[in-house]
Amino acid sequence: MRHLCERISCGESCERLEERVRDAAAAARADLMATAMPASLRSALELAYVRRRDYRATAAELGVSEDEARRRLRLGLQLLSTAVTRTVTDPGAGRAS
Repeated sequence: MRHLCERISCGESCERLEERVRDAAAAARADLMATAMPASLRSALELAYVRRRDYRATAAELGVSEDEARRRLRLGLQLLSTAVTRTVTDPGAGRAS
């Protein structure tokens, strides 16, 4: 990354550029994870976090118990968290060895 920074003269600090690249990579991995996760988890997350529904409303719209809605939300958030955490803590994640 340093070599690339030295070749770019956009006035932005190398550290800031690296931060932006890491943020973009984390967002891309989270987006990929969201589209790849089971539809049941994705639907629960969409209802609760995009449409701002509580557990009870999410469960009712999905036709499941509140406990099942909580489980789906917890699993979906864990998957998204893993995608973001892996990118931040392991910059080499996803690269071929």
